Amino acid sequence: DPANKPASNYWEPAKKYLLSDPKLLQNLIDYDKDNIDPKVIAKAREYTDNPDFDPLKIKKASRAAHGMCCWVGAMVQYDKVAKVVAPKRLALAEAQKEYQGVMRRLREKQSELETVENRVVGLAQQLEQCRERKKDLEDQVAECQTKLDRAERLISGLSEEKERWTEQKTAARSALSNVVGNVLVCSAAVAYLGAFTVTYRREIMLSWIQLTVSHNIPCCKSDEISLVQTLGAPVEIRKWKIQGLPIDDFSVENA
Repeated sequence: DPANKPASNYWEPAKKYLLSDPKLLQNLIDYDKDNIDPKVIAKAREYTDNPDFDPLKIKKASRAAHGMCCWVGAMVQYDKVAKVVAPKRLALAEAQKEYQGVMRRLREKQSELETVENRVVGLAQQLEQCRERKKDLEDQVAECQTKLDRAERLISGLSEEKERWTEQKTAARSALSNVVGNVLVCSAAVAYLGAFTVTYRREIMLSWIQLTVSHNIPCCKSDEISLVQTLGAPVEIRKWKIQGLPIDDFSVENA
């Protein structure tokens, strides 16, 4: 003892009970170094802090004691380091736990993102289909509008034709109702008035018209009846015009 105090000598009992134990080496290997009692560490430090607790010095005295000295020193040093490392281990465990939690949430979010992206792709496809459908409908509307415009122009044109057809229908109906009297008067004019002038023909035809009406035979008015329109052939009259013949009413009636 550096203070010249008497120290307990445990070496002899140690050799007797420890070194003779065949399981000593295995016990040292399996020693629970992570849970050493602080009192034991404090007691061991009283020796390891002693400058004379030097493995090289002890080796000169006893090789067995040298081994035990190294082991005790290693345990004390391990405990010292463990007390520094332990909080770091706890921090590491917490960090790993937090990391695993973050990674789990990350995977969940990635899964949600994938779902959303797939939905976006589906919606994009639907949007493209809707755009194509919209374009098709716009083309159909444009085509229908074109047809509608054509139909309106056709209806407008037919409306004008309708008025003309209505007038022609009225005239044809009137002519049909008076056809008997008209043909009678015109036939008589062809048979009897060929040698007379236009003026005399009109006077005679007027008297025949009045006579026809007096006998309740339908007939046109005197200013409406025409020998050319009643008995004439339009195609034949046109041929005469092409051939240079006169086409006034008197000449045509004579022809």
